[in-house]
Amino acid sequence: MQELPSSEVASPSPSRPPWAWRRLVVVASCILVAASVLAAWADRWACDDAFISFRYADNLARGWGLVWNVGERVEGYTNLLWTLILVPAAAAGIDLPLASEILGIASFIILAVILACWWRSDPRPAVPIALWVTFAMHDMALWATGGLETMSFAAAAAGMGLLLFGAAQPDPRREIYAGMVGVVLWLLRPDGILIAGTLAAWYVGGRLRTDRRASLAALLRIGGPLVCAVAGATAFRVLYYGDFVPNTFYAKNTGQAYWGSGLTYLGLLLSRNHVLVFALALGMVCAVSRGPRQARGAAGLLAAAAVFTLYVVRSGGDFMFGRRLLPVVPLGLMALERMTGRLASQRRRVALAVVLGALAALPLPIYAWWGRQGRIADVADEPSFYPSEVVKLRRLQGEVLASTFQGIDATFMMEGGLCMLAYYSHLPRIVDINGLTDRTIARTRTETRGRPGHEKRPTPAYLVERRVHLLIRNEFPIRDRGPGTLSIGRLVPLRWLLPDEEIMKVLAQRPGIHMVPPEVGHSLR
Repeated sequence: MQELPSSEVASPSPSRPPWAWRRLVVVASCILVAASVLAAWADRWACDDAFISFRYADNLARGWGLVWNVGERVEGYTNLLWTLILVPAAAAGIDLPLASEILGIASFIILAVILACWWRSDPRPAVPIALWVTFAMHDMALWATGGLETMSFAAAAAGMGLLLFGAAQPDPRREIYAGMVGVVLWLLRPDGILIAGTLAAWYVGGRLRTDRRASLAALLRIGGPLVCAVAGATAFRVLYYGDFVPNTFYAKNTGQAYWGSGLTYLGLLLSRNHVLVFALALGMVCAVSRGPRQARGAAGLLAAAAVFTLYVVRSGGDFMFGRRLLPVVPLGLMALERMTGRLASQRRRVALAVVLGALAALPLPIYAWWGRQGRIADVADEPSFYPSEVVKLRRLQGEVLASTFQGIDATFMMEGGLCMLAYYSHLPRIVDINGLTDRTIARTRTETRGRPGHEKRPTPAYLVERRVHLLIRNEFPIRDRGPGTLSIGRLVPLRWLLPDEEIMKVLAQRPGIHMVPPEVGHSLR
């Protein structure tokens, strides 16, 4: 973390003045970023899980509170800040999927600015490897939208790295700003504290070697905002929801490591984005050939990326390809940029950047080769499941469901993949089958590991206790119309869980209903 002696700083090529070289790099970078942003906007989309945050934001804008179901305080999201940012859009009547896409693209552009500033923070006319590789990667552009906080999280992580390790000399103001960005990381996702904490610890540890008093002051400036944010968010959670951690922690956690699934998740990311394998190998070569002090802050950035990756792998990864690991890719590339800058001449660094960028722009089509119905193992190529036609269908299903059950006091349970329908229906009581928004289901014990985040199920006794009447099924077109089923036209399939004569009588009078009475002795299945 110490400044290299001036003798180790490479001199610019005498054949091209620094200003001319930087102008050429800036033009090339702008073209690449513009192309990537346009591609991200053209491929914009929203995953089903994003509609959990949308429903919370919409309910808050309607005055019902930060809740999934009216009158039930359960923290079923993992992105408090992202959800709150969407509330003004919901209050203004703006379509939240569109609002999330605009915010995602804005975060993508902010990430580009951060990586450009990282390149400029190095006094040598080096090549912006981090910027070029990040914005050449198709998956980074794809997750610029998606409806979730993914790109904002990536920008915050890179921004904190820039503030702490992008200046030649310690700066108290940058330390305060870094602490504030760390707060953003924590509020975007609670596990962001791993990145913020590792970056802060590495920075403070480096200062501790030279000036203990200054390191303590730096710790207070960086850690103070983080401690206050953690304390404040925890106090809010306890007072509002009655829990110390989000409900999703219980819904997605069985208390056991899930290394097999996590390693598969990591392996798929590295397989499709094979440029990351080359980047890792190159980083190892740099570390061996030059030693750990070759570049300011590179080790701290790598440590943060490694800690977060280890955490994700241990927890089993995710069912959405790449989403949880992509935010730390820029951190690793920022470190690589500094590490490679002192290995060779400027001409070789240019060639290296071009090769890495070309590899990044040519991902392997692993889902076309090995995937079955858009999945490899339990990891899905999520964008392929939610084209605009599916979103339109879910909107129509939600509106039809709401119209049909208007004035009927019924409680529903939905199968996985129907958060869009729940958002568009505005039904007051919907139970998520995986327990993300239900405290009791989330705390159900499970002995068998399966798809990460989708392993909890309600017991029949709980559904009776909760008086859940109908299951909304993720089946289209409708195939099953046997005993105990109910369908609205050809759009919405349901199954009776707790038949209710009064509800059935009212539904029998409404148009478009196809209902097959349950068998005698009907029981929950």
